Amino acid sequence: MDKCSIPETLLDDIKNEECVLFLGAGASTEGSLYFGKSLVDMLAEKCKYLTSSPKNLPKVAQYFCDIMDGGFKGRLLREIREYLDQYMEIAEAYRVATDVHRLVAKIGFFQIIITTNWDVFTERELNVLPIVRDADLVYWNSNKRQVIKLHGCISQPETTVVTEDDYRDFQEKRTDCPISNKLKDLMATKTFLFVGYSLKDESFQILQENVLSRMGKLARTSYAVLPQPTNALVQKWKKKGIRVIPGNALAFLRDLHNHFVEEGIYFEDDLLFALSELDSQIIKIQLSMNQEDSTELLSAMYQDGLKHELDEIHYGITRGKPRSFFEDRLLHFNARVDYWTRHNEPTEISYNKGRAELLLWAFRLGSSRKEKLGFYINNSFEPIDETEFRKIQNAQKANSQQPTAKSQNSAHSFYIAEMWNSAPQGRLFSLVCARSGSTTRLLSFWEFFVDIVFFLSRIALKLMFLTNIRSLFFLCSKFSHCFSIPSCRSLKGIPIN
Repeated sequence: MDKCSIPETLLDDIKNEECVLFLGAGASTEGSLYFGKSLVDMLAEKCKYLTSSPKNLPKVAQYFCDIMDGGFKGRLLREIREYLDQYMEIAEAYRVATDVHRLVAKIGFFQIIITTNWDVFTERELNVLPIVRDADLVYWNSNKRQVIKLHGCISQPETTVVTEDDYRDFQEKRTDCPISNKLKDLMATKTFLFVGYSLKDESFQILQENVLSRMGKLARTSYAVLPQPTNALVQKWKKKGIRVIPGNALAFLRDLHNHFVEEGIYFEDDLLFALSELDSQIIKIQLSMNQEDSTELLSAMYQDGLKHELDEIHYGITRGKPRSFFEDRLLHFNARVDYWTRHNEPTEISYNKGRAELLLWAFRLGSSRKEKLGFYINNSFEPIDETEFRKIQNAQKANSQQPTAKSQNSAHSFYIAEMWNSAPQGRLFSLVCARSGSTTRLLSFWEFFVDIVFFLSRIALKLMFLTNIRSLFFLCSKFSHCFSIPSCRSLKGIPIN
């Protein structure tokens, strides 16, 4: 659908996080029909539903329970569960059924999502815990994304609203329950956007009419995306304060997301593909690093920074984080690079430099991202290519093999630094390093042995010196006692033993 068909008033409400998204079955499995049959058709076929009767889900589900299970709904829920399971067993089927949910996840302005679907796709793609029961409202957090499952969840079978009896019970007992009251409060204060929803749900119509009767002409306008609506349908919902937008759910949300990308609010989808290519490249280089070599250790820490920030960017984009969120992260890691530079910590500089470098790479546009990102780091902590890296490494190895005379005054200090290697196997290890100026390298065994001996010798000399001082004081005290020199204790009348 054309982008200009999205009303400006709706765009403003969405950007101000004043819009509640309402997802129906058309935004999930019933919109994809990957296996060729809808849930209603499948149930009708199994229970031999009368073709002359109106075929909607509550009627067919009620007939199924009465004919197949003596009025109980256990068999019905098993059939629904198996129907949903098949979408989770085949990758392509799952992808098609969750296309809308992934787009919703990438539009972070939708902070509140309400759905009548029983499947777990919405909360899974948004990575949130849904509100299903009234008691769940105690966990409501306005600072985080919230998903309300108005008709229950298949993972909690007793909460599902499927049959005519369920709808009747909902209208009698649950139109004034905490979740329904929360929904009425949102309808009075927020703009509702219905996607994949037919607006024929009786329980919802009752709640909406209740709000409209109380708010009157002050009620907020809602919007509904409906495929090929008739003029009569458009006029019908207009009288109820709902403006119909012709279009398909998936196409509408895709155009909506692209609109925000063009405004510079979100990253474009091409970045996700570029990140996937870059991820495999970083892992390949990480595995080639020999972390027992000091030069490659710094490079490995740099790779860790790249990899960690790549994962954060990918996760953030798919969860609706705006570009401004990543701009703040870039400032944060640049500040950390400056901090560790002042404290002369090479490994921390390398790690944080990697995270900052990956963020800079993400902000580059289009073809500039195709330039190879520097995956190595030299002693000045600037990215270099592999050729220059190998030259530096070979030069350092050649220098380390040359014998050098070392005096006591030129003995360098050593320290033990614990570092976290965040490779997939994740292990904590200690390195004995030699620090000289701004460079850090591993000590050889003999250098380490000589330094330890030298260090212990200095401690022994100090102990001997302290022992001689104590002996001198002892002799002086004996000497003063022989010549009856009064002490402070004798002057106070305290006898000297």
